[in-house]
Amino acid sequence: MPDQISADFESGMTKIMENRSFYETIKSKKLPIRTCLGCGKKVFKVDMLRFVWHDSQLCYDSKGLINGRGFYGCDNESCLQAIIKNPKKVARALRCQAIKISGKLLRLPE
Repeated sequence: MPDQISADFESGMTKIMENRSFYETIKSKKLPIRTCLGCGKKVFKVDMLRFVWHDSQLCYDSKGLINGRGFYGCDNESCLQAIIKNPKKVARALRCQAIKISGKLLRLPE
């Protein structure tokens, strides 16, 4: 009888492990979470756009490898417009006095 219980337990655990939800898998890997500067929503880092202050200009960092102070934004037009409308937020995120932002710098990548 104990062998049957043990076998049932192992088969049940196997089914649970095979049917793990996406969230549990992500949670176990501990992916970094970042906050959007435009809307304040917390999202996984891989789903965000990163902008970096590098060589006295604001650059879009597609691979996350450019050195410099940066911030994250959601991958939608409304968040980018909110970032453009509030340069004080950007200056605070970049830890600088003031910054001038043009819409051309913060457009969605192709």
